Amino acid sequence: MKNLFLFAGILCLLASGFTSCNKEVSDESLPLKSDKEAIDNSLKSASNKGFDSYGYNWSAHTFRGYLLNAIVGDNIDPLAEYYHWDPYMGDPDLYLEQYPDIANYFFWYFREMTVVMHWNEALISSEGVYPETWLDTDAWITFNYRMGEGESRWSQYQKMVAVNSSDHLENIITNPDGSIGYGEWYSEGDPGEFIGYYYMWPNLALIQVVNTGATPPDMWPSFNSPMGPGLGKYKLRD
Repeated sequence: MKNLFLFAGILCLLASGFTSCNKEVSDESLPLKSDKEAIDNSLKSASNKGFDSYGYNWSAHTFRGYLLNAIVGDNIDPLAEYYHWDPYMGDPDLYLEQYPDIANYFFWYFREMTVVMHWNEALISSEGVYPETWLDTDAWITFNYRMGEGESRWSQYQKMVAVNSSDHLENIITNPDGSIGYGEWYSEGDPGEFIGYYYMWPNLALIQVVNTGATPPDMWPSFNSPMGPGLGKYKLRD
């Protein structure tokens, strides 16, 4: 899931008490009062059966921990310099001493950010293996991020689902290198029904964002896809 974090706007958190579908996710989120303390204890505890040292539980399709550990502990890119470095345990000085090059990556700035992720088997298998494509599947993933303390605390929740081969992009804006930087997914038709936004992955649509607290101004605004929340009993489409 590292590539899902290659832009600061991906920073997300679950807004508590949203829909009944979201409550199933938020009940498994980290304690609100002290994310850092909860994660530090979790990383050091032997009672978290099924979770690896980074915070991944592939068989349960879940991650809990520091954003930094979600990136270095992911299986998606074995060629990355930081692939499977030791997990971050909350001591920045010690980690910099061990891996000084980590300071060159933008996600080091967000090392104290916490995240809970949930996904289904179609997105990543219970063995931690990514499929060749998510197109025309029922793949989905949610991100629940938190950052800050007290009055400066903010959160953003994002939900993404796979698109169909009959869906198409409109209002595309490209980056200088020719890659897509922005687009809007629509169902079959002219223009069809709005589904959600293009966001990093070519076969996934961002269909929900929920902000709480003093969210930075360059983040996605809160929105809901008119086609529905998109997972569980609120599945986006047949």
